[in-house]
Amino acid sequence: MNELLLLGTEGNIIDRIRSIQKALEDAQKDVIVPGVISELTPNLGIMTAGELRSYADPTDPSAPGDGFSGVRILGIGADYGGSLYAILGAVNDSLTFGIRLSDGLGVWGGGNATMGPEGINLTGLTTIIRAVAEFGGNTRTGRLMMTVPDGETIPVWAMDLTSVGGGELLANPGFETGDFTNWTKTTETNGAWVIDSVMKYAGSYSTYFGCGGGVPAGVLTSDRVGVTALSNYLFSGYSRATSDTLTVKAEVKWYDHAGAGNLLRTDLIGSGVGGGWLYWDKTFEAPATALSCAMVFTVGGAANPGRFVWYDAFSITLITIAQRLWLSDDGVQCTNGVYPTRMSRFSDEFLANGATTDHFYDGLQRYGTGTFVTARADADWFTTSFMLQKGTYTLKILGITSNAGGKVDTYLDDVLIVSADDWYSAGTVYNVIKSHAAIAVTYDGYHKLKFLVNGKNGASSNFYFITTKAWMYQATD
Repeated sequence: MNELLLLGTEGNIIDRIRSIQKALEDAQKDVIVPGVISELTPNLGIMTAGELRSYADPTDPSAPGDGFSGVRILGIGADYGGSLYAILGAVNDSLTFGIRLSDGLGVWGGGNATMGPEGINLTGLTTIIRAVAEFGGNTRTGRLMMTVPDGETIPVWAMDLTSVGGGELLANPGFETGDFTNWTKTTETNGAWVIDSVMKYAGSYSTYFGCGGGVPAGVLTSDRVGVTALSNYLFSGYSRATSDTLTVKAEVKWYDHAGAGNLLRTDLIGSGVGGGWLYWDKTFEAPATALSCAMVFTVGGAANPGRFVWYDAFSITLITIAQRLWLSDDGVQCTNGVYPTRMSRFSDEFLANGATTDHFYDGLQRYGTGTFVTARADADWFTTSFMLQKGTYTLKILGITSNAGGKVDTYLDDVLIVSADDWYSAGTVYNVIKSHAAIAVTYDGYHKLKFLVNGKNGASSNFYFITTKAWMYQATD
């Protein structure tokens, strides 16, 4: 038998009994316990063993398989989606595990994950470990992630160390103006967007979409935020819903114009519902032609009048990646200072298309030498490989033109970058340099150039591509 000892005046004892009774009632509202609970301590919110399912509305419990099942250990006064908790289990049948500290900082894993006999199965973009440290105002975030890059089908593991800088980019991010300044109520079907001063995560205000009769559809869109192409941005914020029958998400949409233009890409910041405030954060690289982005909140789902979805304290900030290490099928890549910003190769180092090559010596040509494929046929090719840092480069090719020269296409990493360089001339011309600017090297690491003979000038008698050297350097180097 457990005994409870209370000391104090009669009034104090009654107040304490009422506080304990309320804590017990609140704990029971938060969970359904279909299994055996080995320990339940409401004042600390510690729940172990059995199966625990949380739900947003105590009068409408989640169906089996929905909501959270597993073990949640809360700090004093915390709730699911708030600060200071550890969790191991599943949310909407998606594996979730980790330790959450204040403001969502800490070690975390989850989203789009299931547990299989071989381990944790991941789909989509998933943060596995995230940790933040701040020393003297110098904040650094370390993350271990699995991602699927744009246009790819093979996941890449990435480890990075980042810092946030440049200040808040999103105007009126927490609706602290008390209205929808800098936001547009794009869609209000069977419901309405409302400013709320009662339920908020931070500050004095938040916004919610209140569902009326019929199937709800709400879209709230921020003003455009100017971005720099290929730079990294952190998108974060909080959402809370009163029903798991609603579909709730936050997205970022990228555009190629400051205020109009074409939609380039849509990225998901976060989605789903929980029993309290859910924190979402994702880092995305702006598309190569992006000039602006907008944050978009969307609410939908089945007809469910009287339900609400809140959004608050969303943010867009520029991320500086101090160091990133990629592990992929192509090998290991790393940022900042590891890779060169110049490349230089002599043509006698090139590999040809399985054919033999000839090398000649002529004092009229710079370096006194040149190389060509012996067969001199259409579709001949040379390749060379090297390591380079991501950036914008100028490519130069030193060779010889003649009345037997062909036309050459140049590829970087199997992408055509130069079309139909014509190596024909009426007479032999030494020391010809073909120069091509604004060549985009899109990632740090291993790269390959390919020179492919593709036809010839109508006046040419053959398909010669006589080259001595190729080199690349950054436009700002």
